[in-house]
Amino acid sequence: MTWSCVALCGSVWLCVALCDSVGLCVALCGSVWLCMALRDFVWLCVALCDSVGLCVALCGSVWLCVALCGSAWHCVTLYGSVWLCVTLWGSAWLCVALYGSVWLCVNLRGLAWLCVALCGTVWLCVDLCASDRL
Repeated sequence: MTWSCVALCGSVWLCVALCDSVGLCVALCGSVWLCMALRDFVWLCVALCDSVGLCVALCGSVWLCVALCGSAWHCVTLYGSVWLCVTLWGSAWLCVALYGSVWLCVNLRGLAWLCVALCGTVWLCVDLCASDRL
């Protein structure tokens, strides 16, 4: 399947199928897209993979997280080792690099995570506020 796509806004694209128009998800240059048919051969597509991650609870408040493709966060440097990070779902976090691959992230809803990059896109994270919600 061959596609011709034009960016509309952010990760939203208008795509035209140049041949076969069957399918809801298409791999385009390693990215994963969720697409809705507007009419024959014309689709509205949203890129998913830049912000998709998978987390598994290991024990209590300890999670193992893997960025499925790209990064699980979109981050910009505010000052020094302080970052502002936004997830796919629109939640904003303030993250501080403590040392090496260890990060402390908090958001406006009082959630706090301590994360360590293990290798590549694999992270080990601890929910520091889990006991407060039990």
